[in-house]
Amino acid sequence: MRREFSRKRKSKKWIKWLCLCVFLFVVATFAFFILADKPIKSVKKDAINISRKYANIKKVDDFYISNLTNTYYTVSGVNSDNESVFVIISKKNGHVLVVGQKDGINKNTAIALVKQSGDVKKNNKSSSVYL
Repeated sequence: MRREFSRKRKSKKWIKWLCLCVFLFVVATFAFFILADKPIKSVKKDAINISRKYANIKKVDDFYISNLTNTYYTVSGVNSDNESVFVIISKKNGHVLVVGQKDGINKNTAIALVKQSGDVKKNNKSSSVYL
């Protein structure tokens, strides 16, 4: 009888420790993802504030980060004149470039221009660009 009681007690302790470990793992995972997202949210907030200052952005549509050779932050939105614009901010020197979306080219035009150059083997990914 004492052996059965001892086994039940040990199994309950084991289950409690397992539940505690699973709970701590879930909490640590959530904390990791929340902390990993903080720098991007901070940069996004700063870029939106700069775009409001230099381009009078009233409505923000989207935010992009480009890390090709240099890092650029791009905010797309509508300014006070109801024009759709891109605000491109250089991380390196803070230079701000405001470009009207109507001044760019669409995806199909960009693909056609690249194909005309003749040096294309494969198109991995394409999106709207400003030239």
